[in-house]
Amino acid sequence: MSHLFTRKPWILATLALAIATLQAWDSHVLLADAMTQILVVAAIPLPALAIALARDTRVRLAAVVAAAVLLVIARTVSSVPLPDLTLAAFFPGWIVLFDHVRMLHEPADDGAAAPR
Repeated sequence: MSHLFTRKPWILATLALAIATLQAWDSHVLLADAMTQILVVAAIPLPALAIALARDTRVRLAAVVAAAVLLVIARTVSSVPLPDLTLAAFFPGWIVLFDHVRMLHEPADDGAAAPR
């Protein structure tokens, strides 16, 4: 089962995208104005794309931080209260953290050092 996640990062990316999307929906972002929705739509895929395309944890964490900043801005400019919107970046952040810990403990295939 653990090889499933190590060989296929798109599974973790899909999980991060699904969790963030569900959290945004649960925060009632669909009731917000168009500008807020655009910010949320721009923020949610960032961590998932970083998980799918980058092995460097710094790139992944930068994507999570960028998503969190966009979500805080969306929350601030929204005319509708969105108290739990920033959790849409929190859960993908945990996925990035746990995947980083997993990468630290997996042996390197080509003799190179484990990614940072």
